[in-house]
Amino acid sequence: MLLPTVGGSLAYFYSEGQDPIYEAQATLLVQHRGSAFMLGFSDFSRSEELASTYHLLVTASPFLEGVKEKDSDLFEGVHLQSIVSASTAANPPVLEIKVRHQDPELAAATAQVVAQEFIGYPTKRRLAEFARLRSAVASQGITNLQDPVTAQLAALGSLSFLEPVATPDSPVVPRTRLNITLGTLLGLMLAAGGALLLNNLRDTVRFPDQLTRRV
Repeated sequence: MLLPTVGGSLAYFYSEGQDPIYEAQATLLVQHRGSAFMLGFSDFSRSEELASTYHLLVTASPFLEGVKEKDSDLFEGVHLQSIVSASTAANPPVLEIKVRHQDPELAAATAQVVAQEFIGYPTKRRLAEFARLRSAVASQGITNLQDPVTAQLAALGSLSFLEPVATPDSPVVPRTRLNITLGTLLGLMLAAGGALLLNNLRDTVRFPDQLTRRV
């Protein structure tokens, strides 16, 4: 029982030496609605595609740098790309923006601000692309782009908060209980392996038939 005890103890002291990290999460519902009044299968499929695209946009440097410049007081000395991550989930399609930081209140505030800023970001980004396209096409003498622009804007879908951002009350790092469990299991494995190894290396003759086979 010595090795399991040592493994669990080492895992405990390792966990106690880590700085606590808190995680706050903002969940945005991704919706796409076509021209029909009722939602169809294609709308759900398109919503999932949009969620995957938004997952890349929300963690990209151009967006996060813009958020930091707009809220420079809140994010002074904070590298957003190192603390902001994102994931997606289906049924319903959602975008999960996660922020990890040693300060739980800062983590929650950052998740809230990043999510709020991102709600309008895809539309602003597409409008900027349309403006460049309109300028390029207008130089060729074509001025009627209203219908294509309207169709493309409708395809953007919408983003909305699925639930409010809550301030985390317990850290996600260190995972003391999990580390102790893993350390104890590792100690048990080492103890079992060592016992088998010693048993195989032992050359003591215990029974007469063992002596017969060796001589």
